[in-house]
Amino acid sequence: LDRGDNLAFTEASDTIHPEQTAFARQMQRGIYMPVKDKVYVAVGYGITSTTMVVGDDGVIIIDPGENDDFGALVMEEFRSLTDKPIKAIVYTHRHPDHPFGSKGLGVTEEDVKSGKVKIYAHDSFMEYLVNDASVVGPILSIRTALASTLLDVGPEGRVHQALGPTFDSGPVSLLQPTDTFDEMLDVTIAGVRMVMFHAYGDAEDEIGVWFPEMKHLHGSETIQGESFPNIYTLRGTKFRDPVEWYTGVDRLLEYAREADSYSGSHMRPWVGNEFIVERITNYRDAIQYVHDQTVRLMNMGYTREELADTI
Repeated sequence: LDRGDNLAFTEASDTIHPEQTAFARQMQRGIYMPVKDKVYVAVGYGITSTTMVVGDDGVIIIDPGENDDFGALVMEEFRSLTDKPIKAIVYTHRHPDHPFGSKGLGVTEEDVKSGKVKIYAHDSFMEYLVNDASVVGPILSIRTALASTLLDVGPEGRVHQALGPTFDSGPVSLLQPTDTFDEMLDVTIAGVRMVMFHAYGDAEDEIGVWFPEMKHLHGSETIQGESFPNIYTLRGTKFRDPVEWYTGVDRLLEYAREADSYSGSHMRPWVGNEFIVERITNYRDAIQYVHDQTVRLMNMGYTREELADTI
């Protein structure tokens, strides 16, 4: 369902590479339905793509997004599709564009305390979140703002956010996880079975979700979207281990080989087993290629600049 507007900058300009403009034009707002009447993905409302899975007597929301305004806007769209109550929220990882819109969805502290709404995350979610928000929070925030979010949208500034059209500040909320796990958790919510599993990606606490009865896989940010993985970030965040990352993609592939549809925490969902497996395999191999060739050429004496040019 195309909403017809786009928060990215889509006009051609001499200061923007045409491929970047073409990429921005793929970021229009809309609701995708990779599984008929069951799985919906809101794309283009912010940097995050929020997924809703419809069960027998309720819905599951994956990644409520960057702030409460975002969460409320997306939920308003989802409410045009179903009025079933939220039974569970999944935080795929702790990065600020994913868990901070929970109250915007309409979920309250009382809903969580009473057990009416379950919130799932990895065991290490809170530890990494607290570290990012306190110990290194100031410098990460400043670097992120100067690298992207403070730039004006336009030909001299921000074209898009690479993983989505925009990232906006706003009122944030965090409802703490009620259920966490280490490697895997198999639960049924609202009649929907979901297998949550740890799959290292752009964050150590990354989890994926497999819906076996629907043959639908949510790859979170183990696959970052329709762009090359941020093995290192412009904002200079914590080291991302490329070996751990492609090992995480290997785990995702175990489920992908059985999947007919796929959604992630950024950009558009995919349909078709062959297409899904090919894309995820290519993504995995790209990460290993960069790592292996970097090590090989380092041992031959290449400098940083030479490594970047050669690889």
